[in-house]
Parts: sequence; structure tokens; C-alpha cells
Amino acid sequence: MTCFHSHPPIQEPTHQRRFALTTWNARRGRAAENLSLWFFRQRGFQVLGRNFNCNVGELDLIVLDPRARFRTIHFIEVKTRLSNAHNPPQTAVTRSKQKKIHAAARYWILKNRPPHAVFLFDIIAIDWPRRGIPHVRWYKNAFFPSDPMGWRTS
Repeated sequence: MTCFHSHPPIQEPTHQRRFALTTWNARRGRAAENLSLWFFRQRGFQVLGRNFNCNVGELDLIVLDPRARFRTIHFIEVKTRLSNAHNPPQTAVTRSKQKKIHAAARYWILKNRPPHAVFLFDIIAIDWPRRGIPHVRWYKNAFFPSDPMGWRTS
């Protein structure tokens, strides 16, 4: 009696390579968020949230600047690239990405109800060389809400 076994299809090497790159990018992104967290803690900021997810978007970091004259909450988008990449990391924060960040920030504000605060949207851009020390740039108040009149909900 002859028995035939079905074998799972062989995956193409390109799929495996794409998966490996995705895993590498996820690890590098997580390391960039950890570096950003350290960056703000070294400057005395209080971390209010990390990787806040809701159905409209995600906020990488939410920090409070205790040294500011007015209570200032920063919504931080962390972007990283290999140093030899063609575009700098901050260019990945497109207008559609900004809208998602604004929507997630609005949701976070409604959920947490922080008392009288100023809200800023910042970008941390990290050039990450394959070997060597990463270069961190902080773009404070990098973009503004799409509704400049206080995020009115019509």
C-alpha cells in the first residue's frame, strides 16, 4: 500500500527575507522607543503613557514636562531609519499619519482628562547606524492639530 503525504508549500526566500526584515524593523523600532524613553527621563520628563492604542491611531510616547511654565504634555512620534537610508526618519510622519496621531491624542485627552495643559506634537528622529551610536533629534512642536481652533467636534 502506498501512502502520499501532503507537504506544506515551500515558501519563497523573498517571503522569508521580508519576514526577517519586518522582525528586524520591529526590534529596531522597539529599541528606538526605549532610547526615546531614556532620552526624556534623562531630561526630567514624567512618562504618562507608552504605546497608547485606540481604534483611531497610536501614540508612541506621552510625556509631561514638569519644568515648563505651563503644564505641557507632549505626544511623541518615534521614527527611526538606518543611517544610509535615502529619507530622514521625520519624513515618514505624513499628513495622514499626523491626523491619526491627532485623533489618538484627542481620545487620550478625553479618556484621561488632564487638568489645564498645553499639548504639543513632537517627533523623535533617530538615525541608527549598523554599528556605532544612534543620533537622536527632537523636533519639538513639529506639527499642529488639523483643527487649530481647539479641536472642535462639530
